Amino acid sequence: YYISALKYAGHPYAYQTIGSSFAVKADVYCKQGGMNKRKAGEDFYFLQKVIQLGNYAELNTTKVFPSPRASNRVPFGTGATIKKMLENKSSNYLTYNLKAFNDIEQVVIVCKKMFGSKDADVKFVLTEFSEPLQKFLIENNFVKNILEINENSNSQTTFQQRFFKWFNMFKVLKYMNFSHPAYYPFVNITESAIEFLKLKGIVTNNKDAMELCEDFRKNKL
Repeated sequence: YYISALKYAGHPYAYQTIGSSFAVKADVYCKQGGMNKRKAGEDFYFLQKVIQLGNYAELNTTKVFPSPRASNRVPFGTGATIKKMLENKSSNYLTYNLKAFNDIEQVVIVCKKMFGSKDADVKFVLTEFSEPLQKFLIENNFVKNILEINENSNSQTTFQQRFFKWFNMFKVLKYMNFSHPAYYPFVNITESAIEFLKLKGIVTNNKDAMELCEDFRKNKL
């Protein structure tokens, strides 16, 4: 759901970043300095650097089944989440509200119009965003960064490349956590999945998480 919603929003770096299901060439791995030594999320941070290099793609003709083992090694991530799920014994899994992804879509749309924009233009654009998005972008120096990116871009293509290096998947994740639950409530994952499928014009009678997952795969979401 998360990656599919970001793809729908138009973010160019919307890829799965689960450590057990990606592969990179040895020379790329070495050039990026190998895997970092973070306590958790090292796969996510590593891939953010690799994806921005280009020539990164998804392989959807096979499947990877990560071991669903609980872990005390990391403060967050797959193992820690599995541990929490086993302890809570609840099927009411929550995720980010679709409204937050609509905000991301607005940023993507605006990005296509910001090349060559001046200070006043950028400040005006900010006023058209939702309240949480405005506050988040102001806190993250949106105007200053847009102007700097423009100063170092000689084409729309270069501008967009530089923009999404700044507004990357880490920034998106920070926005999700900034906007939830302060502005948008967390929502049940199955309800969100059904809502997203409807948004894509896909009708489903499934309400089970695994069946909905198959709906996403079948429709190549």
